[in-house]
Amino acid sequence: MLKFRVRNVMPPGGKYFYEVPETKAYFDGFVMDALLETIREHYAANRLDAPAELAALVEDFVCRHVPEGFCFGESDQPRAHVATYWQIKNRTKKATEAGLVPGRVAERRAGVCVGCPLNSHAICPTCTGIRDWARQLVEYRSTFEDLKLGTCEATALYLPAVVHAAEAGVASFVAIEKPANCWIGGAK
Repeated sequence: MLKFRVRNVMPPGGKYFYEVPETKAYFDGFVMDALLETIREHYAANRLDAPAELAALVEDFVCRHVPEGFCFGESDQPRAHVATYWQIKNRTKKATEAGLVPGRVAERRAGVCVGCPLNSHAICPTCTGIRDWARQLVEYRSTFEDLKLGTCEATALYLPAVVHAAEAGVASFVAIEKPANCWIGGAK
């Protein structure tokens, strides 16, 4: 399993996070012990036994979703495609420059993205200021799913903004190995 190089240092994105494999529930938090307790409560509420090595599993999960170099070791699980803050900003800005779609289109797109396994929460949008910056790009529009959306691992686009982008703006960001129902670079 992957391990943090330095103990007690907040991971990139400003939070610890984990997706429970059995239920696909996503949890994050600023304090590792509090996050572990929340995850254990979730396991109990779902009548599942929490793994004895839960802390190591969370650490491995975080390490697979942050830029290389923060952790060391090897994992039997695949690494996520992680983009830098600047890549996300530059690509999202470019994607939104072609205009915006109606709200109903953005809501439908957000519904697709919120359930996507490539919806990454590795970068903290409030810690980095990307959330407020992105809201300006889309004229302060929002969807009901905004708080559940992060960054697309396949395209490095900030989803709460890009779901509002016109098709012409996102067409060049064809996702590699994207899910079949992905609307980016294809289906509307």
